[in-house]
Amino acid sequence: MIINVIMYGKLIRAKEELKVEYLDIFPYVKGEVAPGTVSKHYLSFRKLEQEGLYNEVFLQNIKKLSKEFAAWKKTRGDGNCYYRSVMTSFLTKLFHFSRPSEHLEIFIRKIRSLLNDQSCGYNSDAVSEVLVVFERIFNDSEGLEKKVLNFIEIQRLLQDKDFDYKIILLARVITKQTLLEKIKDKEYCGFLTDDELELVKNNVEVMGREAEGIELSLLPLGLGIEVTQINFFDCIIKNIYPEPDLTGGKLKVSILSKGQGHYDCLFSKQELEKECYSLKEKKYYFIKPS
Repeated sequence: MIINVIMYGKLIRAKEELKVEYLDIFPYVKGEVAPGTVSKHYLSFRKLEQEGLYNEVFLQNIKKLSKEFAAWKKTRGDGNCYYRSVMTSFLTKLFHFSRPSEHLEIFIRKIRSLLNDQSCGYNSDAVSEVLVVFERIFNDSEGLEKKVLNFIEIQRLLQDKDFDYKIILLARVITKQTLLEKIKDKEYCGFLTDDELELVKNNVEVMGREAEGIELSLLPLGLGIEVTQINFFDCIIKNIYPEPDLTGGKLKVSILSKGQGHYDCLFSKQELEKECYSLKEKKYYFIKPS
């Protein structure tokens, strides 16, 4: 069985004794080019300093954030990077080989309900194809070996531009469906005019239009997760969408905005430790059953 309580640093030091195995999903190539979807590997958070070597405010922000965060992943900047960064981090957690299957089961039910009530519209074929992949993995995930293989498959699919396109479509469908549900609540949307609501709906539907304003809370709300968004320009601004989870039951992801209208994936030290990931080795470590 997987030992989640042992930090990855301890696993590395004791790997011979504990018979540690590791996942080398993608060969590491120094100086990664701009990703077609999202970075294959976690990137050291400290390496962000290279993007603002002559900007003292930028460097100070990196220093402050590095106390909590350890890594990030670049996302392709094509107007879909908010949806891509949230979905990539969400799916990585959802299919991690140490994650119980309850969250995945809930997500599958969510997608089925979207298809059943025709919320997907003309995107139904793409959403159905994604659902088939998720259902197959869910139904074939008995034992650690299968879970590891499924995790590898998801990581490779996240590098596939066609799959990337479909999960962004799915994210936009979930966002729109959540909006349509919330507009029934007068307290939620009472501050929006009909024209503004129509603008939000149109913005959500169009691929290549970046999320903003109320949209930033709709996807986390629809997925049932908590998203921490870190913005830093002249100062650091931290927002949690849709609101802080006090139950401890939600999956949590973080995203980073260091430029207006662009988002990357962000990962805390605690997340990497919990998932037994070595940033130095660029591998996931786990204990192979005897």
